[in-house]
Amino acid sequence: MTRRERNKLAGWEDNTPEIVFPHEAFYLWEWFFELSNARHDCEKRLQYSEIDAWSRLSGTNLTPFEFELIASMDGKFVEAFRSEMANNRKRQEEQQKAFETSKGRR
Repeated sequence: MTRRERNKLAGWEDNTPEIVFPHEAFYLWEWFFELSNARHDCEKRLQYSEIDAWSRLSGTNLTPFEFELIASMDGKFVEAFRSEMANNRKRQEEQQKAFETSKGRR
């Protein structure tokens, strides 16, 4: 299930940005997802040493430009993930308050 589908089912506002990625650079998207799926904490950026280890172990020779693009993609991913988690926490707190308020009225 995609994030958009999950948000729609839950009745949440969908802030998921549309991603327009040139076909010629799609390989970077695949590399980023491969790296990102191996992370242990989505709220922390990939370390340069992790990107370097992945590059060496997978036999993927990154140019400095590709390295910087993947690091930049990771920064945007972590920023969006943190924002989404903060919104989820806020929504849960609001739901809890509403539940407690309705419970007190009985």
